[in-house]
Amino acid sequence: EANENEELFELTVQGWLSVGQAYLSIQRSNDMFDKDQCKYAFDKAIELDEYFWESYACLSRYYNEIEQSLPEALAYSKRAFELNENIESVQITYVDNLLQAEQIYEAIEILERILAMNNMKTWAHFRYGLVSLRINNVYNAVKALQIVSRRPPVSGATWSALGDAHLHTNNLKTALSCYHKATSLERETLYSLTRQAFTMTLLGRFIEAISLFDKVIDQSPKYLLARKGKGEAHLYLAIQQVGLYKDQSAVIQVQQSLTAFHDAVCLQSNYACLWKKYGDACMLLHPVNDDLIYIRLPSLTKKFDENKIKDPDGCIVLRKID
Repeated sequence: EANENEELFELTVQGWLSVGQAYLSIQRSNDMFDKDQCKYAFDKAIELDEYFWESYACLSRYYNEIEQSLPEALAYSKRAFELNENIESVQITYVDNLLQAEQIYEAIEILERILAMNNMKTWAHFRYGLVSLRINNVYNAVKALQIVSRRPPVSGATWSALGDAHLHTNNLKTALSCYHKATSLERETLYSLTRQAFTMTLLGRFIEAISLFDKVIDQSPKYLLARKGKGEAHLYLAIQQVGLYKDQSAVIQVQQSLTAFHDAVCLQSNYACLWKKYGDACMLLHPVNDDLIYIRLPSLTKKFDENKIKDPDGCIVLRKID
């Protein structure tokens, strides 16, 4: 009789969980969704058995998806983990909530604990690598991400993160190889392509970098990092040419650089680094012969433009006298 009552008890808890989960499943597709009834179902499950991990896991999901309340979601995911730390979905949710709450060192501690229990959890190695990189522990980041890169399924995100780790150590050629691998796996991911172009710029391969930045911009015209990166590549190419009997070519590169920075400033005008780069490009031509300099800048703001000479197209004509 005791066993029968215990079985009935478990079914009752599972029944309330099923009701709550059913509500969650229709939250975006059915006008009948009632968040109060959804939460009530999970609360009832906890009332019947306060030590059953799944009830807390469901409430964590409820606060994440319905209430968008991270503190409560984190608290319930922590409780679910405390009650049953062997459930992978519970582990992932708890770690992700910790990371979202910027509790980085707590997340690292939990990830190390999870990996100590089972070193084959690829998702844990991946997150451990990303978090280690975030706190500049590059050695641990590279070690963890290399483990992930050797396990199927092969992911572009893994290789991209590994590239970032090698870039932190100024290992540019290895970083470039990682970004190239990432883009070959996921061609639609613009971040890896942009980082590949950025690394080429650092290696002095400016023409190749500009070509890649243009490819990114063609796919996503409002991608700020690509606009900025293109401007920098043109600027560094101009720096390389000034004073080496290539002043006219340097002027052309500065024109391209300023145009790219202009486009970036139009996307995000409150970034000081963009305005500094804009100024650096303008000042680069100081030693160049006056007769060679003729720069046409797209109009920016009224305050910036009002005392400048403009051509019929409305562009600012920049000469050294300015």
